[in-house]
Amino acid sequence: MVICPNCGGSFEEEHSSCPYCGYIYEPGAYRKYMENLHDIREDLEELGEETGDIYKKEAGKTVKKTAVIFLILLFLLLFAGLSLFGLHRLLDYSEDEDQLKERIIREHQMREERE
Repeated sequence: MVICPNCGGSFEEEHSSCPYCGYIYEPGAYRKYMENLHDIREDLEELGEETGDIYKKEAGKTVKKTAVIFLILLFLLLFAGLSLFGLHRLLDYSEDEDQLKERIIREHQMREERE
């Protein structure tokens, strides 16, 4: 038990102040301060772990979204490239009107010669 130097009341040593007059009992106040500090450290560690978990989840979502966007763009580029390649080949093999007429006439003449 501690006797308050201010009012003469008695109180337990774990109290941080006199319950009667409010006089601050330094050893009890220091003990209480250290307990609160320890509690704050524990809370911050828990918060840090939770924040890390949240960050990992959000980062994972961002990576997935980025991968999907990348694959879509890759598919579109591939499709566009193949389309242009096919169009280029089509244009290279296409005959103009005069060449087409000549080829049809030749094929027709060849059939007539065979018959």
